[in-house]
Amino acid sequence: MNWNLIHLCCRWDSHKCLDFLLRLFFVENPKGYVDFVNGQTVEGYTPLHLCCIWGSIRCFKVLLDFGALALSLKDNKLKTPY
Repeated sequence: MNWNLIHLCCRWDSHKCLDFLLRLFFVENPKGYVDFVNGQTVEGYTPLHLCCIWGSIRCFKVLLDFGALALSLKDNKLKTPY
C-alpha cells in the first residue's frame, strides 16, 4: 500500500501527530519535504486525498498550512483531493 505515517495520521485525523511529523521531517530533510508531504500510495492517494475521503478536517488544515498544495495530483481513479 506504501502508506507512511503521514497517511495514517490523515486516515485517523491525528492532527497533533501530523504536525509533529511534518516539523520533524522538514528539519531532518528539507530538500525531500515536498515529495514527502505529497507522497502517493499505490492507489495514488496523497495525504490530502485521505483527509477528504475520511473527513479528516483538522489534518487537512495542517497539511495546507505545511505546504501540501499539490491539489491537482490524481489518484488511480483520476480523482483529485477536492
